[in-house]
Amino acid sequence: MSVSQLVDSKTHLVPGKLKVSELFFEVPLDYSNESKGSIRIFARSVIKHENPAIKPTEEETRKSSQKPWFVYLQGGPGFGCRPPQDSPITNVVLDKGYQMLYIDQRGTGLSNPISAGTLALQGDAQRQADYLKHFRADNIVRDCEAIRKILTADYPEELKKWSVFGQSFGGFCILTYLSFHHQGLREVFTSGGLAPVGHSADRVYRATFQKVIERNRAYYQKFPEDVAVVQGLAIHISAKNGLQMPSGGTLTVRMFLTMGIQFGFHGGLDLVHDIVLRMSSDLDQYSFITKPTLKAIEDVVR
Repeated sequence: MSVSQLVDSKTHLVPGKLKVSELFFEVPLDYSNESKGSIRIFARSVIKHENPAIKPTEEETRKSSQKPWFVYLQGGPGFGCRPPQDSPITNVVLDKGYQMLYIDQRGTGLSNPISAGTLALQGDAQRQADYLKHFRADNIVRDCEAIRKILTADYPEELKKWSVFGQSFGGFCILTYLSFHHQGLREVFTSGGLAPVGHSADRVYRATFQKVIERNRAYYQKFPEDVAVVQGLAIHISAKNGLQMPSGGTLTVRMFLTMGIQFGFHGGLDLVHDIVLRMSSDLDQYSFITKPTLKAIEDVVR
């Protein structure tokens, strides 16, 4: 990890009395072969902004700047972190006396994001596959450890370990963290993303299939009129051989049905119904689905 370093840091204040620092780190692409080059990892740290009436002593300033770290690992995989001020967990964590760090995992957000365009830069399919192998949970955890050692270099020994919260895929990253680098962890929290230790993936999928059936049933019990409406929309999409999306993709029947993933979120039934209603209304008035409605679909299924 000798090549890992903090290469840029800028700090600003945001509403809510928060001090946010935008941090760029340089870490190895391949920790087993650092000659393969490095990538950038982006993170945002956040603490409460304080403006005391009496100037603090040097010791008080040091203690204030060396609060224990609480790290947020995003779900996905594939998503970067939202700005700290937009995440409800931020103030909860800060009120507990931590400073918080939101890390865009490698390949997401501003951390060397992976897309069709950026991946094409690697060359042929084999080179692309070899490159992608470096963006799994094992290296995400190695990045975390490299960053931890940088940020806590001058901390007292009892504060060098940090706390980690994993959301969905972030929970899987935490299991990897516990398996290989537990010595860097003070405490861990997971919100989903707990691997089925001792059980097969098939068992999990069977349970998921049953839950999908239950949620679909709940949707059509709440909006029984949508049975015929959804069937009609599927027929329309199929007859058009798919619909051109604002971003350039094609809305197929199968993609349309993937909106059902929202059934797993709070308010998801109502969100899907609203889109179905908009699609139906567009067809009734114009005989085609308008761009704003297609954009709403795109935001849900992307």
